[in-house]
Amino acid sequence: MLVSFGTPFRGSGNAVDFLSNGFRWKVGPLSAFDGTDALRSFESVYQLLPIYSFIGEGAYLQRPADVDIPNIERQRAIEAARFHQEMTDAYAAHQVMDEYVVRGPKLRVVIGTEQPTPQSARVLEGRTELLQVRQGK
Repeated sequence: MLVSFGTPFRGSGNAVDFLSNGFRWKVGPLSAFDGTDALRSFESVYQLLPIYSFIGEGAYLQRPADVDIPNIERQRAIEAARFHQEMTDAYAAHQVMDEYVVRGPKLRVVIGTEQPTPQSARVLEGRTELLQVRQGK
């Protein structure tokens, strides 16, 4: 059985935030740790980018792989989107195989409903702003 706890099932807005804006831990006004360079070097963080239309203005949202975002390498975002598409294609191909459907792994997705989750993002003055709304909702 494969269990997915929300991410990386369809990706995470936090990956957009960390890649674009950086990742720093602060203790009060003091910077305790800056993991920006490390996170930007990991393919796995790129593979956490949302696979759905996530960034833009108003009703016009695009997938992170389809638009330039500050500090996010577009080619790496495209490769990460391909990785997700390969998984989706393999899953679909297996669903027509009787043996796989009967004996293959079962997918169980566990999602939360009470934690704040970025629903979309926009680029404003060279910085990526995560939003708790999607297309105004």
